[in-house]
Amino acid sequence: MKHIINLTFHGIGNRTRLVENGEDNYWINKDLFVNILNSVQCLSNVCITFDDGNISDFDIAFPELLKRRMVGKFFILTGMMNVNGYLSAKHIREISSYGMEVGIHGKNHIKWRGLSGDQLKSEIIDSKKKLEDIVCKPIISSSCPFGEYDSLVLKKLINANYKYIYTSDRVPCLKNSWFRPRYSVRSKDNIDSIMKNINQKYIIVNNFFKIIKICIKMKR
Repeated sequence: MKHIINLTFHGIGNRTRLVENGEDNYWINKDLFVNILNSVQCLSNVCITFDDGNISDFDIAFPELLKRRMVGKFFILTGMMNVNGYLSAKHIREISSYGMEVGIHGKNHIKWRGLSGDQLKSEIIDSKKKLEDIVCKPIISSSCPFGEYDSLVLKKLINANYKYIYTSDRVPCLKNSWFRPRYSVRSKDNIDSIMKNINQKYIIVNNFFKIIKICIKMKR
């Protein structure tokens, strides 16, 4: 079976906004980001994604991807667009026009699991329509805030015509799967720790218990 390693970034360089509790652990320096891109740019089994729609996605990540002719997937919080420290509609439109994929991370940065029907609609359906109006393309991918999901959330996303659903389960992903776990890059990471995840030789054995936990969450 062919596997993909999805790496996701939450913030790069100097913080340009207030961060939530624990979020600073996922804000990395630019040098590490550049070194990671240099190390994976020729690897066909690595996918680069970004959560939250921080302005660093446009100021740092976007030009670095273009330099290397790499494609990234940017997951946007539509409720934070045009807010200081986040991407504007203009930024998002430009990123999309250069062939980058744009997806939904919700409206507000809240956990989808446990939301009421109206709240979940606002997060995954209304925000999808808002982003589609900006980029003039169908939005087919979503990423779950905080990696939180259950069977109801997955069902709602599928019914809303999301083709791919990204999580934060830190296991490899089957190449053609609709369910796409990712590894969040953290401030304590370095090139060695990142490449260790990418170069796993015994994927199923190493991640057996993680995969069992994912199956349980999907059935709840």
